[in-house]
Amino acid sequence: MPRTASIRPARTYRTGAGARTARCLALLADAAIVVWTLVRFPSLPEVIPVHFDMSGTADRMGERGSLLWLTALMVALVISLAWLSTRPRLFNLPVELTPGNAQSVYREGERMMVCLLVALVVIHLGAAMQVMGAGAGLPLVGAGVAACFLVTPIALVRISRAADRSADASDAEGGTRLRS
Repeated sequence: MPRTASIRPARTYRTGAGARTARCLALLADAAIVVWTLVRFPSLPEVIPVHFDMSGTADRMGERGSLLWLTALMVALVISLAWLSTRPRLFNLPVELTPGNAQSVYREGERMMVCLLVALVVIHLGAAMQVMGAGAGLPLVGAGVAACFLVTPIALVRISRAADRSADASDAEGGTRLRS
């Protein structure tokens, strides 16, 4: 099936300082986690804990190299989420877009992705700490997962409200609706 041009309005708003700062700090923090992992890697034992029960006790061991795979996966996820957060026009959103509400909806979608990015970096830090025996990282993993479950519904409500507020103004001016 041939690709057609999107009928969604182009992004025209400017990203807020908070979202820009959070995205930048998340990327820097993840880079620091990677450097820390690579520096610690040679001194780790050949067999390391790779899975933990709810109390933080290792219940499965694996090769030291598995830490590099975990790190590579987390870096790929972090970079992908950071990239996607700058392209809210690509999001599959649960609201109807109009020329009047698109920018507000895009902005809230970007904020959601940046918050999820920060939560993912917290998960990465906790997992790295736990696997490398550098303290109890499990609470950080739990906090990051909890943040994901909290951020998503809150952001969806904010996206819905942004669409409704802006759509009402657009409809009053005779705006047209676009498929999301």
